[in-house]
Amino acid sequence: MAKSKSTKRKRLEQGNVHNKLHNVSIEPRALQTVVSEDQLEETIDMLNLLSGYPHIIKSKQCKELRAAVYDFRQACTTGVNVAGGSP
Repeated sequence: MAKSKSTKRKRLEQGNVHNKLHNVSIEPRALQTVVSEDQLEETIDMLNLLSGYPHIIKSKQCKELRAAVYDFRQACTTGVNVAGGSP
């Protein structure tokens, strides 16, 4: 009986490992898997255009845009975030 419990436990553990492997989310490695080149180009153009009109950026209509840009900047691992500790 002890042998059957051991075998059953091993079989259940193998099933759990198999399920855990399928639940792991795979991070995209290329930008094109997240957004198309056209979308990226349009976004860059829009941000460049809006940067010339700070009074529009400060309006209520752009609140969500400002929040998204802030989140993007916080997630960024290059530039100011990395250079913060550098002289």
